[in-house]
Parts: sequence; C-alpha cells; structure tokens
Amino acid sequence: MSVVRARLGAVLLVLGLAACTADSGLTATRTGSTEIRLTWPAAPDTALGQVLEYRNQAGGEFTELAFLPANATSYTHSELIPRTDFYYRVRTVFGRESTSVAVALPTGSGPAAPEGDWAAPRSRPSSPGPHNSLRDKENSGAGPTDLHAEAVGTDGVHLSWTDHARDEDGYLLEVTPANGSAVRVAAVLGPGVNEVGVYPLEQEHTASYRVAAFYYGQTSSVAHETTGA
Repeated sequence: MSVVRARLGAVLLVLGLAACTADSGLTATRTGSTEIRLTWPAAPDTALGQVLEYRNQAGGEFTELAFLPANATSYTHSELIPRTDFYYRVRTVFGRESTSVAVALPTGSGPAAPEGDWAAPRSRPSSPGPHNSLRDKENSGAGPTDLHAEAVGTDGVHLSWTDHARDEDGYLLEVTPANGSAVRVAAVLGPGVNEVGVYPLEQEHTASYRVAAFYYGQTSSVAHETTGA
C-alpha cells in the first residue's frame, strides 16, 4: 500500500508541476554570434502583460529581462557575452489596474528632488475595508484606488495609492509619456507596497502614471540557446 501511495504522490506532483509550467512554444534562435531571438504564442486577452526572464546556468536563478505588453510574441536579446548559455522563460501577468493620473514636472532651474529615502517603497497602514482576491474574476474590487502623484523637485515623482488586494504577488508602476512613446514599467514592487518615488526619464517629465496589483499566471517551458564565438 505504501508503494502505491508513493507512486500516486509522484503522479500528483508531476501533474501539479505541469499545471504551473506549460509547453508554450517558446523558442530561442541565434540570429547572430551574440544575438538571440525569442518567439512564443500570444498571451490570453485578459493578461496585463508578460515578464521575460533569463539565466545562464540550467539550475540558476532567473533574472527579469523585460516587461512586455500582453500582445508581444517576440523579443531580440542582443549584445550578449560570446560562448555563453542562455535559458529563457516567459511568465504571464494578470491583475487589476488603477486609473491614470498625469504629472508634469516643473521646467527651469528649480531644486532637484532631495537626497534621502523619500523614494523608498513603503507599506502605509491600509484601509480597514475588505481586501479581495485578484484571482476572483467576478470581483473587481481588488484593484488599487485613490492613486495620487505629485512632483518632487524638478526630477522626481512621489506616488501613493490604496491597496485592496489580499493575494497580490506585487505591484507594477507604469508610466506613459505625453509624447506618445510606449508604456514603460518604471518599478516592480513587492506585495503590500502602496507608496514609492521614482525618477522619470527625460521624455517622461510630462506623463501619466498607473499602478497595477498583479499575480503571475502560467509560466512557459524553458528555451535554451548558446551564443557563438
């Protein structure tokens, strides 16, 4: 009986791992001696975006390479180290976003943002109201609200919001320049964070900001390629 239980446990473990990691069709192809092109199928329509990660050893820790839109299906990783292994995976991101707020940093020769920890991520006491599950697709009350943004000197932006989620993996801070450039993930924050400061890029001195409570969905299979000489 113990042997049967052990085999059953092993089968359930394999099935559980298969549910978390899908054979998503991620492929890695070397397109130059130090360039690798990655392709994969589109994410579900309900996804917020995708996280592309890599590592250089088969058993090493993955490092975030890029945050990509939900409709992205390719990425080129260039200027790589020669004769080096690269392992990749794509993780789908789901969640709920706040409304956007616009900020225009002052122009001219005013004071810059002060030195210190004003930009450090913080977890202020949250609202006493109910905190909801991001994974409950029927409940829209888990997204962040009351996003507030203000300029700090001529080169900083301080943001705060109200957290309503109880099971987020973290928060994404997105910035969209007023000049029409693509949305950029300016910060990836841990769960429970509801206050942070950022130093925008020059083209983002007039921009809109949005914060999203997120959780990781399905993870792709791992694709491997080795750079040339």
